[in-house]
Amino acid sequence: QLCSGDRFCYGMTGTYCWFWKSERRCLYCSIGLNKDQDANQKTIKQLIEVLGVAISDPVLPAKHILLGGGTPEGDDMGAILASQLCREIKKVYNTSCYVMISAPLKNEYIDLLRDSGADELGINLEFYSESAWEQFIPGKNKYIGRKRYFNALEYSVKVFGPINTRSILIVGLEQPENTIEGAVSL
Repeated sequence: QLCSGDRFCYGMTGTYCWFWKSERRCLYCSIGLNKDQDANQKTIKQLIEVLGVAISDPVLPAKHILLGGGTPEGDDMGAILASQLCREIKKVYNTSCYVMISAPLKNEYIDLLRDSGADELGINLEFYSESAWEQFIPGKNKYIGRKRYFNALEYSVKVFGPINTRSILIVGLEQPENTIEGAVSL
C-alpha cells in the first residue's frame, strides 16, 4: 500500500507482515508478537521527524537509515513502499537508504528501488538448504521460492553492486554444514 504526506504506511513502518499468518509464518520470527507494543501505523511525517532527530544527534549521529521489518502483500514484497519512502527521505535528507525486503517476484521492483534513490539492498536468504526453507520459512518457500531469491540477489548485484547488495543467513537452525556451504558459495 502506498503512502504519502500524513497517510499511514503499513509493512516496513509497523509490525505487519503478510507472512505472519500461521501457515506462512517464518518459524523464528516474532514480528507479529510486537504489535501491541508498537504502533501498527506510522506516517511519513513521523518517520522523517524521527530520522531528523537521529541524524542530528550530537553524540552518535545516524549515518544511514534501514527500511525493513515485515513484508506487505504483493509481488513487490515491499519494494513499492520502500521506494516511496526513499524518495521522501531523499527530499529532506542527504542520507544513505538501505532497504531490506523479501525477494520481489520481478526484477523491475529492484530497478524501482534504485531509481528511487535506495543506496543498498538486502534480500535475506535466511537459510541455504532446501529442507530448512521448507521447515522454517514455509510461506517464503511457497510464494517466492529459493530460486527466485538467488535470481533476485544476482540481479541486485548488477544493479546495486556487490558491496551494496547483502544477504543474511540465520545460524543455528539448519545443519551447520549447510550454513557454511551457503556462506562460502554466496
